[in-house]
Amino acid sequence: VTTAETEIKNLLSQIEKLKCDKDTEIASLAFIGNILAPVRRIPNEILSEIFELVCYPDEGEFYAQFDSVRRTTVLSQVCAVWRMVAHDTSRIW
Repeated sequence: VTTAETEIKNLLSQIEKLKCDKDTEIASLAFIGNILAPVRRIPNEILSEIFELVCYPDEGEFYAQFDSVRRTTVLSQVCAVWRMVAHDTSRIW
């Protein structure tokens, strides 16, 4: 009986370790998936043009309620690349 209990404890310990390993691998795969996302392959020049379209009002005229600063700030907080592109796109500031 004691040998069986010891074997069960060892197996439970192995199961816990395998669960942790699985979680680590899932996180690693998610990270790789983010790196390979299509949005990461957009050239900075095109991304800059998209930022301009997002930050300009539809009618092309700025007005008091239009919050371009909030839009540019949000874009610059997505990731390091977007922050660099947003800061290098002077027409949105």
